Amino acid sequence: MSINFGLWLTALQRPIKLSEKSEWDKLDFVTRWLIATRGTVTQLTVFACAIAGLLAWRAGSFSWLPWLVMTVGLYLAHSTENLLNDYIDFTRGIDEDNYYRAQYGIHPLVHGFWSTREWLAWFLTAGVLATLAGAFILVRSHFSPIVIGLFAFGAVMIPLPTVSATSVPRKAPRKFITAAMINATRGVSARVETEVAIALAASWKPFV
Repeated sequence: MSINFGLWLTALQRPIKLSEKSEWDKLDFVTRWLIATRGTVTQLTVFACAIAGLLAWRAGSFSWLPWLVMTVGLYLAHSTENLLNDYIDFTRGIDEDNYYRAQYGIHPLVHGFWSTREWLAWFLTAGVLATLAGAFILVRSHFSPIVIGLFAFGAVMIPLPTVSATSVPRKAPRKFITAAMINATRGVSARVETEVAIALAASWKPFV
């Protein structure tokens, strides 16, 4: 296994297609992480945090440590959500070999590149680290009501698109499927706005 920086960039730009598990096993850790957590999408979280940091910096109230911790924490939280979404849809039979991501990219569970145990290890690692980042910000802010409120709001809004879209059976009436897709689309916007607010609060000196 050798590090391939070119594949990192590719994984951030478009889906990567592999047909054999032996090829997957040869990929470095970062490449597998970006593919499995959908790096083309999770990078939006980093952009949202960057915007929040710039806003705090412009106001003269930027603090590096909480901003970095919260950026990493939100990125891992988003990645954890994607891993959970893949598992739920896979176990419900929604994500199969005819699923668009399985056709044009890599779905580690659908393609058999991961066992359930391997998925669980990645999921728990990302989830625990994201939780620790959140705990750090809460302690650092002395449990500011504003930070607590944003965290509570984010805890509901960030996974909402996944739960809403996943809960609709494949054979449901078309109008229900369409409604779920619309809700999921709106959820992306809500997630970015929520993450900007959380990261801004975390990097704002008066709160920390």
